[in-house]
Amino acid sequence: MAQTYEDLDAITQLLEEKQTDLELAAKIGKNLLAKNHDLQSRLLETEKNLNARDEVISQLNHNLSVKDNLLRIFLRDSDQITDINDDEVSVLSSGRASPVRSQQGLS
Repeated sequence: MAQTYEDLDAITQLLEEKQTDLELAAKIGKNLLAKNHDLQSRLLETEKNLNARDEVISQLNHNLSVKDNLLRIFLRDSDQITDINDDEVSVLSSGRASPVRSQQGLS
């Protein structure tokens, strides 16, 4: 009979250990789920920030492209004006045209 009680005590102790292990596993699982939820929230926030920054970069690239095009137009027009002024100077210095006539040609 003593053997039966010892077996029963051993089984009870094993069951208590299993219960303790199960409770610990449940706590660990719950903590992991909470951590996973926090990480997912942080990931979503990071993705939103990344998308917002990508949008800003896209807008800045567009603005830069527009300004670059305007600068190219300005420089091209500036070169044309310089070429016209150089032509005027050469015409005036050769005596072929009057300054009034050269200015009318610009209009």
